[in-house]
Amino acid sequence: MFIFLVIFLVCTSFLFVKHIIQLNPLPLYPPNKRTWFYPPTYSVGTGELQSTARQQDGNVAQQPEATPMHQDRPLSSDCESATTQSCTVEPPSTSQQVCPSQLPVAIPMHKSTDSSAFPSAPQLPADEMNNIIHSLFSPTQIEKMHHYYKCRIAGCCAVSEAEMDRIKKAKKKDRFQHEWLFRKDTSCCSQSGIWWSVYVEEEGLYCLLCRKHQSKAAQNKSETFATTPSTRFKWGTLTDHVTSAKHRATVSNELLNRVSHFQKQLNEKESSRTLVLQEVFHAVYWLAKESIANRKILPLLDLMEMLGLEQLKYFSHRSRGSLREIFITLGETIYNHICEKLQDQASCAQYYGLLVDDVADISNLEQMVAFIQYFDSEEGSLECKFLFVANLLEKSDSANAKTMREVITQQLSAANIPLQNLRGLATDGASVMTGRVNGLGALLRRDVGSLVAVHCVCHRLALACTDTNATLKKIKDVEIEVTQLWKIFDNSPKKLAAYLKLALTEIKCCSDDIKYLETLLNDYTAALINNLTARFTNAIPVLSAMQVFDRTTILSRETTDFLDHGQQHIEVLADHYFTTDEASHAQLQAEWSVLKYDLLTWKLPESVKNNSISPAEWVMQQICKQKYSYRGQFPLMTKVVDSLLVIPVSNAWPERGASKLKLIKTRLRSVMKADMLNTLMHVSMNGPPTTSEAAKTLINQCVKLWLSRKERKKLPRAPSLSTSLQPATVQQPISVLETQGTQTEALDDMQEQEFLIAAEKFCLPAEPQLEFDTCDDSESESDSSDC
Repeated sequence: MFIFLVIFLVCTSFLFVKHIIQLNPLPLYPPNKRTWFYPPTYSVGTGELQSTARQQDGNVAQQPEATPMHQDRPLSSDCESATTQSCTVEPPSTSQQVCPSQLPVAIPMHKSTDSSAFPSAPQLPADEMNNIIHSLFSPTQIEKMHHYYKCRIAGCCAVSEAEMDRIKKAKKKDRFQHEWLFRKDTSCCSQSGIWWSVYVEEEGLYCLLCRKHQSKAAQNKSETFATTPSTRFKWGTLTDHVTSAKHRATVSNELLNRVSHFQKQLNEKESSRTLVLQEVFHAVYWLAKESIANRKILPLLDLMEMLGLEQLKYFSHRSRGSLREIFITLGETIYNHICEKLQDQASCAQYYGLLVDDVADISNLEQMVAFIQYFDSEEGSLECKFLFVANLLEKSDSANAKTMREVITQQLSAANIPLQNLRGLATDGASVMTGRVNGLGALLRRDVGSLVAVHCVCHRLALACTDTNATLKKIKDVEIEVTQLWKIFDNSPKKLAAYLKLALTEIKCCSDDIKYLETLLNDYTAALINNLTARFTNAIPVLSAMQVFDRTTILSRETTDFLDHGQQHIEVLADHYFTTDEASHAQLQAEWSVLKYDLLTWKLPESVKNNSISPAEWVMQQICKQKYSYRGQFPLMTKVVDSLLVIPVSNAWPERGASKLKLIKTRLRSVMKADMLNTLMHVSMNGPPTTSEAAKTLINQCVKLWLSRKERKKLPRAPSLSTSLQPATVQQPISVLETQGTQTEALDDMQEQEFLIAAEKFCLPAEPQLEFDTCDDSESESDSSDC
């Protein structure tokens, strides 16, 4: 038993000594056989790379003729010289004071590991390595970085003094040795030709290959040497990492990327992804702006690709569902931009007015078309934008005022626009709109007491003209005769051609005819004036009070009536907006008495003199532009002006919207859904011109929104080509090659051929196993709805 114990102790001691020699062999070397290695230094004067070594007798032995740095030479020769040039010297005396950052370190000259199983690759040029480093590290990290190429050029042989002080304060037993970066057997990958070891001061050791591919350990998902630096500063740490499964899989993926033509296509596709999407969105925007059928987008993209936009071939989201999402994204972006301007700000409320009308589309659906009028502080002008179109009978049996009110409140709530900020409502004058008790305006006035419901002046003028025709028998007879004449020629091209030839002949009128026409014109004018007076006599008092801001009607301050000017109109406005608040009445009168002095100093622009804009509207717009400066002196007056300016007096915009709706939703697109209809209406009526800078900005926002919605389809994962290099029981990490697009059978065949070529070249298995990510179900062809 004693003999076995002795044998066991001897073997254990032998293994322990052998292990110590492998970890730190230098102290066991005889003093006269130590090799003191000095990293190469860069001579500033000669511009040459030099390496020096102190010999036993103290003389300095220069290396053979150094090659200038600017000359092209194989990097492998430099690497060999950096690790093999040494001589046998005595260590420096202990009495001599040497800076720790410049103290040479004795290292044994080991041979490189056997790489016969891996074909050697030429080392990457320094410029390519610099590009890789700059793409993987921040500028701050690069300043504190130590790498083979950087240190070789700069003549760096140790870490900085600040780093040395930090290490001393940390009181760690293991410290990073700068010469590890020049060890070709571990720090340089013979297969890829990359010097992978990188040391960043205040952080730790990184691996360029693992950081480039963002490799993770198969078992514990560790990202050490990749995104997380290694702080275990031992020589065995580097050797263990080189032989680890993670590092070998990363090297295999690096080699696969270099030989794969398919990977080059993926890289090119990824780099041009945003540009391709911008071009596609621009094409879609043009279709929607010109009211062209959505299904024409694919032929348009093919035409653009044929005309020179070759990158469009990388656009793979051509399914009906994906294209529909692109259209919807354009409309949502414009809609959200309008809603953001109408939402309450921290400083003040944003008042607005609504313009509504109903129309029957080609599908015989009762659609409500709504526009919104507001003052845009950024643009400094009064804007009227399309807001929504909604089916009134979708959830109701009748398109009455109650249904209309519910639709309006739901749409405003969905857009996060406060109903309390509604100040004006313009309608076509139908009884369901203007009823005093149960009309739409009356119902909304119960929610907003200061609401002003306006009967469109254009419709009132048309009704006055209709009443005039009915009161004059002569006009009515002429209208009947013209209608009958039209019916005769409507369905007969032959009769119409004969009539046109007759109409081209000169018609001579006698004096009686001229007198008859003059009498008819005078009678018509008189009747029209009477009907206009009857239609517009009962105008809303609030609208009449707006003339108080007419700069041209303000009297001179020297006149006696100047002090009383506008007091009655201001009282009308105070009664409407501040019904029971007597203090606000007095304050509004006081603010007007000061404001009218200021208005006297304003000069009217040419737009007012040319009747492009009324004087009162121009004055109110100027007050709104400067409301942040006027708000301190005239707080109530600025609110009143904001409310008055957004009151619409005409319903022309909903009429234009109804015409545009009929142009978009035609007989060929009669099953168009509500969201697509709203999108096309927003782009067509609210979108900026296609070639403008505003359109480019809008499209960029749409692309970002579309990409952020969800993960798009992904290409299959790259196979692990390092299976033969590692145990079969360990699952190897693989780098994911992701890009937008759809995998096709042709690309599968191309990739399979490239795998065979790579396997033959690098002696790797020729049967790749692909793993596919789950695809987005919404991008399938199953969506049969209108695009």
